[in-house]
Amino acid sequence: MGQEAKAIASYDAALATDPDYVPALFNKAILVEADDLPEAVEMYREVVEIDDQHAAAFMRTGFGLLHLGQAADGEAALEKGLQLDPSMAQVEAPSHD
Repeated sequence: MGQEAKAIASYDAALATDPDYVPALFNKAILVEADDLPEAVEMYREVVEIDDQHAAAFMRTGFGLLHLGQAADGEAALEKGLQLDPSMAQVEAPSHD
């Protein structure tokens, strides 16, 4: 809450130690999303490369890609997220405005 830069620095420190540390990568992507959606989508894609069962990362990837005009890839990512965790159907897309 108002300390995004400090949080990002902490996530970067964790990722410097372990570049595959999914919680840090995912949480950093959420923080980056508002300012740089394409970068956040790339981070979410890294998350699912590391953990192909991370439903929330597939969902965030899908929402981001839809917003970026990449409908087919976005829908595929959302479908995968819903396959992994059907309760994700209740998740609302983040606002990217």
